[in-house]
Amino acid sequence: MGLFNFFNKKAPQVIVKDMIWMNGEGKMQGCLKLLQQHKDAVLLAWFPKTQQLWEQFMLQHQLPNKVHLTQHLNTLQLSGKSIIMLEHYPLAGKEDTFLQALHQQEVFILSALDEPLFTQFGSENIIALMQKMGMQQDEVIEHKMVSASLRKAQSKLETKVTVEHTAQSMQDWFSKNIG
Repeated sequence: MGLFNFFNKKAPQVIVKDMIWMNGEGKMQGCLKLLQQHKDAVLLAWFPKTQQLWEQFMLQHQLPNKVHLTQHLNTLQLSGKSIIMLEHYPLAGKEDTFLQALHQQEVFILSALDEPLFTQFGSENIIALMQKMGMQQDEVIEHKMVSASLRKAQSKLETKVTVEHTAQSMQDWFSKNIG
């Protein structure tokens, strides 16, 4: 370690708990179970369409949790609360920067294999295989290997995006930024 590295303290890493379901319906049911365990949870979305969808879901289930957009977030709202991200951001760097700024020890990130981030990389085949193996839509996948593959996919997308265009939904983001 050189003299210049001596004073640079590495920021503590946020523990990301990736929770992935076969489809969006399974993800929503999984979120309900997670909210039962973490009643104080703050729900975060990257895209306005995701926020709207989940706000409706919360109302239907008479849950008090408000869904916040990441770009309109006041970090004071998060103090001492569990964080549930309702989707991954397509680009790893932007997601990492945001997660570090949260100053949280642990963050749950919910995903579904039928979401655009996964369908970009052929998740239909994985869904078919999981169904053949008898996996149910409400069963969650949590594994370091899956999380590592997801990170690789996000990093691969970063190499394709030279100028990022804002979007209302993840599907919109892919059509504007990847084509």
